[in-house]
Amino acid sequence: MILLAKSSMKRVIYLFSFMVLFFTSCKTIQPPQPVHSYEEYAVKAKPSSLNLTLTSDIAQVESFVNKKVNGLIYEDNDRTNNNNDNLLVKAWKSDRIELGLDGNELTWEVPLKLWIKAYYSVGALGFSVTDSKEFSGEIVLKFKTRMELQSDWSFKTITRSNGYIWIQKPVMKAGPVDIPIGFMADYLLKSNSDMMSKVIDQTIHDQFNLRKYAAEAWSNIQKPQLVSPEYDIWISIRPIAISSSPLQANKGKIIHKLNLKAQSECFTWRPPLMAEVPLPNLSLTPDKSDDFEIAVHTRMTYPWLNKQARQYIQGKSFESGSRFIRIDSVNIYASKDRLIVQTQVSGSIKGTLYFKGIPEYDSVNQCINIKDFDYDLSTRNVLHRSANWLLEGAITRKISHYLSFSLKDHISKVKDEMNAYLTAQKLTDDITLKGNLKDIMIGEAYLIPEGLIIPVTLKGKLQATFTSAP
Repeated sequence: MILLAKSSMKRVIYLFSFMVLFFTSCKTIQPPQPVHSYEEYAVKAKPSSLNLTLTSDIAQVESFVNKKVNGLIYEDNDRTNNNNDNLLVKAWKSDRIELGLDGNELTWEVPLKLWIKAYYSVGALGFSVTDSKEFSGEIVLKFKTRMELQSDWSFKTITRSNGYIWIQKPVMKAGPVDIPIGFMADYLLKSNSDMMSKVIDQTIHDQFNLRKYAAEAWSNIQKPQLVSPEYDIWISIRPIAISSSPLQANKGKIIHKLNLKAQSECFTWRPPLMAEVPLPNLSLTPDKSDDFEIAVHTRMTYPWLNKQARQYIQGKSFESGSRFIRIDSVNIYASKDRLIVQTQVSGSIKGTLYFKGIPEYDSVNQCINIKDFDYDLSTRNVLHRSANWLLEGAITRKISHYLSFSLKDHISKVKDEMNAYLTAQKLTDDITLKGNLKDIMIGEAYLIPEGLIIPVTLKGKLQATFTSAP
């Protein structure tokens, strides 16, 4: 009888143990969810400073001028102007205009075919007879021009005559006979040199529409640019102001230094188009640095962070002794200044676990870690009652390791792709941008409603080259 009682007692104990294990293993853990909330953070990055050197080879400027200036370039149809000089003059471009540099002055050699009609009066015995004679010839006029850039993007030019060379001295038509009259033509050219200089100044003003090129480049720079197709990284630049140094000349090149102040941001998705900022007036007090420094805010959205986290931990199992949990799904969001990692788990327990931590950038290992990664307080309280083996720390350490996002290869690749992008980027049909990104510096991470925002500073050099399109 006693043996039977002992046997029954054992069966009761086994049954009780089985029921405890059964209900423990099947129990669903569902702690309260941490609220979605965000700390106030001013996301405006400090202004970027882009120093750009625009270099124009004089041969390219010469090609541009010859493309723009052709045919009849000077015409005077009024013989009463110029102090009643009694002259009608036409001048056609007869060959290629040649340009050069003398110090900071532009030199011109303009080959012209001339036609001159001179009116004169002959009087005798109280009578006066007016007649005219025509002259023709070919000449190379020489000029020097000093150019100054104005705040409205126009050029102020001061052109003066620098002599001339006759290719074919002018002759007067007297019936079938041509009579050389070079001495008279010399006098006429000298008396009209100021007028010709004004024509060149007006031609420069009309043909060198710098504002048009600046406005086109200003508009293009505001369009979001995809700089890393693999990581879907876009850069958006919103210019604020632009300044310029005086034009300089060196070794056959015209050098123009510009400084651009702008707000810049990087996105892990195509950013929305914003209202375009119109081209402002030009400030003539430039920053003297040769380097550029672009301060941008890199935005990592929660969908992007979730995509990365799911690649790292979703479907993985994490063990602690003989027990384990399997991560079935992951969702990342923010609660105040903490990043929340919400996980659906199965295995030795089932249910929802909430982890929290502070995102930070590790500059030594070039990765984003979640500092102080641990269970949320509500989750910890539930685990104390039902699964305290999870509080030993082994599993949180393992999950935290997988949620360390290395940026080392990412930074290296973005740097390579940015340099490839800056190899020969067209700003306009005639202006090509070239640059070299030297360094990428990453600052402290912040949480915002859209995701994670990380200040990034890009340092390097930029240069633009003017090339006349054929």
